Amino acid sequence: MEPLSLLAGFPLLSGGLVSRRLERVLPVERHGLHLVFDGPGPGLRLDLEPLPGAAVLCRSAPPRVRGGRSAWPDLAAWADRELPGAVAVSLHLSLTPFGVGLALESGCRIALVADRRGGAIVLTAASGESRRLGISEDDLCPVDHRRLARTLRRWAESVPRIGAPAAAEDLLALVPALGRRGSRRVADVAAADPRRLDGWLSWVEDGGSGRLAEALEAIYHLQAASVTDLRHRRALAAAVAARIRRHRRALAALEREERKAADPEQVRRRALALLSAAGRLGPPGADGWVVPDPWNAERSLRIEPPPGVSRPAQAAERLYERARKQERGRERREQRRRQLGAEVEALTRLAAALERAAGRADIEALEQRLEALGITLAAERVSGGGRPARKSGGAPAARVLFSPGGLRILAGRSGEQNDHLTFRVAAPEDLWFHVRGYAGAHVLLQCGGRREIAEADRLFAARLAAAWSQAPRGEKVEVHVARRKHLRRPKGGRPGQVVVRKGQVLLVTAERPPGSE
Repeated sequence: MEPLSLLAGFPLLSGGLVSRRLERVLPVERHGLHLVFDGPGPGLRLDLEPLPGAAVLCRSAPPRVRGGRSAWPDLAAWADRELPGAVAVSLHLSLTPFGVGLALESGCRIALVADRRGGAIVLTAASGESRRLGISEDDLCPVDHRRLARTLRRWAESVPRIGAPAAAEDLLALVPALGRRGSRRVADVAAADPRRLDGWLSWVEDGGSGRLAEALEAIYHLQAASVTDLRHRRALAAAVAARIRRHRRALAALEREERKAADPEQVRRRALALLSAAGRLGPPGADGWVVPDPWNAERSLRIEPPPGVSRPAQAAERLYERARKQERGRERREQRRRQLGAEVEALTRLAAALERAAGRADIEALEQRLEALGITLAAERVSGGGRPARKSGGAPAARVLFSPGGLRILAGRSGEQNDHLTFRVAAPEDLWFHVRGYAGAHVLLQCGGRREIAEADRLFAARLAAAWSQAPRGEKVEVHVARRKHLRRPKGGRPGQVVVRKGQVLLVTAERPPGSE
């Protein structure tokens, strides 16, 4: 959701929050904050998703984060210690870049700043200490004031004329700042489950403004759900594609094995030829036995005896056993080929169905079908693929850089090198980074035993992990951050696979950070 689409609700934000006492600050997954105030009114949700961010009055508290406050993002844990008890004194709006800020009587400020590239939540304490979640403020672009005015004008003028929107064009006419992609996603969700839009549709049909807060909250939840569904669908599609690739490699291996295998019928013919001439044969010579071919009198067959066999009858029996073994192997290969072919066909159909999935119900139904085929998503298992090591001239050396604070950074180039850096080079307190949901480099930030690491160093390493992954360039990705002591190898896992027992997640853009070239 574009924050611009929420400007119409700014008076609601101001009237619903000013003079209320802040009681709790709760994390919204790893990408937002939910401010709980006293009284029965809604709380303020500052969220970096849907991209580039949203600021809405939200009645529903976020689900509890497992693991206690220590598992929260640093920003949420710090805010929940420092901010509760203060009264909101003012709410302000800025346009360059776009931002919604809340000032507390204690002198603390909470702000969401955003543009089309992404957003950040910034908390500033009375002492001047500042912490943020998201991209750097230097990365934000100013908002075009004229475009902003035109957007709000079109939005306001379109509301009385719109009936019950049922397609992306209607959503785009109602809330232009959603953009075509956002409108299409919301329309997909609405088509899959129209009941989720009842509150919004009622407000539009009535033409009133009393339910504006419910309308904006409905749009926010739909957009957030669509982003979650999209990531889940992409993860499932990646798992399906990986299984299809493995099956096709297995089919190719079966074809190679079939080409190398001896023909059982030819082996049996050689055994019969040896038995036919057994009474006339003595011990084998240097080239084995040479016997006439019973099926072609003009041909002779040269038969080498099996190791340790000198009698023709014994050699023929060994050949018959070899023929039976080849037949059994052929049957097994054919059975395995049919099984793999059927699974590839089924997985191809499921991959196409995932592309067409319109909502969470469809995705969950497809996930159940994938689980029946043995394809599941491990929540905290990441695979370190990266670029394969060179076969000639030795493996390339690990990448070495330095963070803005002067800390040494190492990054692997292959699964084996990732495994070596993570489990042999890293010290227990070193920070480990890897993109969630994509293969890529393990990035190691060597901390020298220090517990407190500057946020700039952490973000620099996280962006390197995102840049050296298979994530699409420019896309927002989640990066695992964990101490080396909180990692372990999965039982039976490939080199580079890691299980994260305790850590955090940073949201960054898959681009090389400045100063890393």
